[in-house]
Amino acid sequence: MPSTRELAAARGLLRRAGIDLAHYAPGRLRLRVARIKTDAPFAARLQDRLAAVPGVRKLELRPLTGSVLIEFAADTLAQAPARTMLLDTLTTLFPGVDGELLGRLLAEL
Repeated sequence: MPSTRELAAARGLLRRAGIDLAHYAPGRLRLRVARIKTDAPFAARLQDRLAAVPGVRKLELRPLTGSVLIEFAADTLAQAPARTMLLDTLTTLFPGVDGELLGRLLAEL
């Protein structure tokens, strides 16, 4: 599990790309993505891409609140193929995300 310092770094990194890390617990992640409130095609792409990541058990997007809940199998996400697919999804849909730094942080989730 990432340290408090690493989570703070991740929050800053994601915030600059338009994602707020609202909550993290092993196997559960809640993000706030304001863009899904006003951009339905983007929300649909985000849902489709995240749902396709191996290990994602449950995914809820709530456009009214901008909330994205991801429940995942931590052991699956710890494996390189799933981590790479999640990283590719985030860097493709959120171009401001620093892929290298986020990749290191995802390796610790």
